[in-house]
Amino acid sequence: MSLPRPSQTTIEELLELLWPLDNDGNKLPEEEARKKDSEFFRTVWDVKDTNPYGLRNKIYLDQSFQSPFRWKDLECQEYFISLTDGHATSFIHFADVYKCMKLAESKCPNGKGSQEWMDTLEYFTTLWKMGFVFVIIDGNNRGVTKLLIRLGIIPLPAGTYYNQLIDNAEPWTYTKPVFWGDLSTSHRTYLMGMPINIMILEKTSRRNMSKYFNRINMNSGLNRQEIRNSWYAEIAELIRQYARQNSQFFNAMTKVNGYDPFRRDHEELLAAIAVLLSAQIYKLSVKPDHIDDAYGNNIEKTTPQGDMWYTDTEPFLNRMRDILVHMPKALTKTYVIDFVNFMRQHSEHEILDYKGLAQRLYAAYDDVRENKTPIWEDKNGSNKTFKEISNTPYNRSELMECRGDSFLTKFYDACYDKKFGKIEDLIEPKSSTKTIVEDDGILKDPQRIFSLRQRYLIWLKQGMRTVDGSQEIPLCEIFNSKLWQADHIIEWDRGIEAGGVTTVENGQLISPTEHSKKSAKYMAEKRAKASEKTLAQAA
Repeated sequence: MSLPRPSQTTIEELLELLWPLDNDGNKLPEEEARKKDSEFFRTVWDVKDTNPYGLRNKIYLDQSFQSPFRWKDLECQEYFISLTDGHATSFIHFADVYKCMKLAESKCPNGKGSQEWMDTLEYFTTLWKMGFVFVIIDGNNRGVTKLLIRLGIIPLPAGTYYNQLIDNAEPWTYTKPVFWGDLSTSHRTYLMGMPINIMILEKTSRRNMSKYFNRINMNSGLNRQEIRNSWYAEIAELIRQYARQNSQFFNAMTKVNGYDPFRRDHEELLAAIAVLLSAQIYKLSVKPDHIDDAYGNNIEKTTPQGDMWYTDTEPFLNRMRDILVHMPKALTKTYVIDFVNFMRQHSEHEILDYKGLAQRLYAAYDDVRENKTPIWEDKNGSNKTFKEISNTPYNRSELMECRGDSFLTKFYDACYDKKFGKIEDLIEPKSSTKTIVEDDGILKDPQRIFSLRQRYLIWLKQGMRTVDGSQEIPLCEIFNSKLWQADHIIEWDRGIEAGGVTTVENGQLISPTEHSKKSAKYMAEKRAKASEKTLAQAA
């Protein structure tokens, strides 16, 4: 990546790039643009080719780096004051679409190159064809505010202001807030000629734009998801896309649960669910490092998050959305993760009543949370209720142990408690549309792999212990295939008539070592029978 080119422009020149265009790419008449208010720009300034309002300009807003305009009117007025006082000197950062596209072309002769430069070529070529001149990397709020000032949407507060470019010039005094058209002529001329600092990347890859964004924002207070979001990873775009499509739902959650779309907290929640779904290991929580890993490894698009999104992740997110929308407005991320894990165990079930299921899950959770019966013994031998645990400063590992070994067991039991009604009225197994596999004349169960729900029921069947009863199996380990594997007691390969079906009754949780030994013994028997059959046919 070459060094960015520092430069200066004026507000007048910048407004030429920022000015709204119609669907045909023509400049929107000023009188039409002035009819809008600042809220309009906050809600539709996601300048994509599918914008329903046809509102766009020559600068592409890539939400990897910048959210749609979000400053409130008061913040805009403060910036108006800073502009007049000459204090608004922070750089606005751009990438030059045409020059970066030409660089990518040189790196990909005959349309072939490294993944990084092929991605870059596709990215900038698409933007160039759409008519964009620059990509804004940092400074979108400042840029749009300048446009709102020029359109007369944001007023300058009453006060006395001084010309910072000409010594001894007469100050401008306003006794009430004034919009652009009411500013003195010299004040408007002064503002339009005010130098604006810009930084332009002319030779960079798309991936290096992310690195550049992180460097210039190193000390600016971005949260972890905002930084993570800038990485050029497929899962980042998929989550942004889902968040945009379901913005109404997340905006409703924001008001009561702290999932702030402006700070991308709701995207972190989506990412956490995606990580849960892609993990074979049953997780009681999703740490930031887990999400970092999912995004970071996905930069080369070699991890499964992108591949499984449309087949597994998005359908599951839709189910969770349709459940969470009926929940009481007092959810935390921990609640959501526990509900996600419960629903993972029922991935093979149809939901008959979303609202009823939401109420059932919350009631079960609340039942355990408010229950005065001790559910856990701490390291000091003290029996604690869930509330006592929540109000005691245990360390993280102790709390995870409590949730994994005690609380979730009670929660799952409560979900099936008949005092809340029949669970069968809310969910039922999906009817199989698969055909039975026939191999060498043997009919076999179309389902070969045990579902998460079946693993859980097998664990209960075994009394939460190993098959021989010699060792406890913690709930938090039952989905970890590195520790315990769901095995057919009568091998699936023997066929349906022999009892080789994928059911709870024919399942057992055993260690990988036991599983390997059992499988090796069966395969040896199978080979021996095959040899006997061959010899008999030869005779």
